[in-house]
Amino acid sequence: MSPELLVLGGKIFVLGCIYTPDDLLEHWGMVFDPNLNEWTSLPIPPVPPLKTRFKIASRAAKIASCAVIDEKQFIVSLVFGSQLCVFDIESWNWSFIQLPRSCISIETNSKILVVSRMLYLFTCRRIYTYDLDQKEGSTDTMMIEMTGFYTPSCAGLIDAPFFPFHRGDNSFCFVWLPREHYKAIVTVSCVIHCLKFRVNPTINYHGKQVLEANIESCESYNAYGGELNDCVAVEGVNM
Repeated sequence: MSPELLVLGGKIFVLGCIYTPDDLLEHWGMVFDPNLNEWTSLPIPPVPPLKTRFKIASRAAKIASCAVIDEKQFIVSLVFGSQLCVFDIESWNWSFIQLPRSCISIETNSKILVVSRMLYLFTCRRIYTYDLDQKEGSTDTMMIEMTGFYTPSCAGLIDAPFFPFHRGDNSFCFVWLPREHYKAIVTVSCVIHCLKFRVNPTINYHGKQVLEANIESCESYNAYGGELNDCVAVEGVNM
């Protein structure tokens, strides 16, 4: 599997896809400084083990997704983790954001986006938001599930791999191959869905302002190939 790559603070960060406490401790993540022309190892995120009947969950953490917060911080989502890991390149330390209990699952494969200091955590069924500017220790310091997100019945259920994108302003899209495709016999073509939606503020039943997804459209495309391995946004191309 390919490593995750991030660029911030004028440096290149390379994060390994597999983190196991028993090996690769020194080189799970590394950073390259072009000015000094040298590599430096990153500290291992001290992730607490996820309590589950699957023993492997307490022994390994696979990177599901990562994103740049700003020029000083990046965030990592781990498949087997109960927290999101935030690394600060100035303090050279990790901090954590607790995941909602409903989001923690041995099967959870999540993706993260950071837009204007708002963190969006995407799973196959839900979207969670987290204000990165909220004060630590505040009673509101938590992830909040976004309302209004669903997939049309004609599109089929979302399954991994899936790819969320920010299209500008409050507009997003979600690209995936339906689960039904993997149950069928592999053919030379497949159908890829692209769900477009906007995120707007609303007031929930507790009287608090939250974010709500408003579905705009769901478009389908035929493509040659049996699987969806990767998907990237191209500047200047409508999605």
